[in-house]
Amino acid sequence: MPAARFRLPLAACPLLGLLLAGCGSPSSLVGANTISVLVEQRDQLDPQDRAISRQGLLKGIADFRSFNPNVQVKLSKVSSAQLDNRLQDLYARGLLPDLMILQTSTGGTSLLTFRQKNYIRAVTLTSNERREWRSKLLKPFEVANGYLALPIFAYPNLACFDTDKLARSPRSFDGLIKLGSSNVSMGMDADFRQLLWLLSGFGNHAFVEGKGTSRPGSVRAFLEWIRLASSQPGISFVEDKNILHNGLIKGNFAWIPCQSRSLPSLKKALGSRLGVGVMPTGPDVSPAPGLNLSIWAFGSQSSARQQYLAKDLALFGVNAIQQRNLALQMGTILPVNPYASLPSKAYTGLRVIEQSSTTEVPLSMASQERLARVAPELQKLLGQVISGYSLPAEVAPQFEELLKP
Repeated sequence: MPAARFRLPLAACPLLGLLLAGCGSPSSLVGANTISVLVEQRDQLDPQDRAISRQGLLKGIADFRSFNPNVQVKLSKVSSAQLDNRLQDLYARGLLPDLMILQTSTGGTSLLTFRQKNYIRAVTLTSNERREWRSKLLKPFEVANGYLALPIFAYPNLACFDTDKLARSPRSFDGLIKLGSSNVSMGMDADFRQLLWLLSGFGNHAFVEGKGTSRPGSVRAFLEWIRLASSQPGISFVEDKNILHNGLIKGNFAWIPCQSRSLPSLKKALGSRLGVGVMPTGPDVSPAPGLNLSIWAFGSQSSARQQYLAKDLALFGVNAIQQRNLALQMGTILPVNPYASLPSKAYTGLRVIEQSSTTEVPLSMASQERLARVAPELQKLLGQVISGYSLPAEVAPQFEELLKP
């Protein structure tokens, strides 16, 4: 970022003022130097995990304003369930936010739909600006005239376990079955969208671009593993991730799949008993689950000045120093900046987060849209296998047809 954009503060401002919108009266929240930011809030997140993410965001905004004291940031939040309705209302009144912090994952918001509704616009980046992101994190958001979103934080998928009940996380899919057969309590997602890591571990990359052709028979192998797992006394498939999360805390499960963003609440509840590992691998392939991201999206109704400031804030938040500091402060994220070096050897959690991220890639916008379209039918077929209603061989052909691009 050009050095001229970093200005020394003209006057001290209380921290609370920095975090909310700057010094001054409420009337100072309007004008060319105000950026409005709407934050999508995932309701299923533990309040503590949500607070950690919010603190990281506020810290970045406060640091930005310390160099730009005349710029004010007006924050508001909305639940994922209400996001589309809120944007529709704001769009109709010409009041779309300048920036939106959205959560993109295997069940995330469709940016392509938002662009079609004219809620968001693409932003251009110079070659130097593009270097601020790991290329695999930025590429999924590329469109003809720039980028439809810019990653802020990355949250890899992990294995979380209770070390009082399990010495280490199983390293393979076979290891999961072996533990489940020995009555070790293990929780698994029943939601197909949360099982893409398992499908990819059998060599099927239906929604993960750049991984090559899927292996023949991978769908049936996946479904047969699901059927085998559902018959084990220690393995339970549940549809609500909160049940998995709370089940580990309450001692109902010894092992669950988790996201790095859930580590603060799990650590608080389990203390030194919390173990963290990489996801188990398939027969011959490391799984490639969709990497979960927090992203910046840019509102379509901003003035030229607000567009400039919005991009300035987004770029500031991903510079190497900011990303390193936030990763150390939060303990839950993979920096999106490839030059943000971390003392991983001294921090077990950060080391596992880095290891887990090596095989993970964010789903492209087109893949997310396709997944949202076919997931309901895939879920019905998966439920039939989990419940024992249908055999894997019976539903595999339909499953394969739905997975085709």
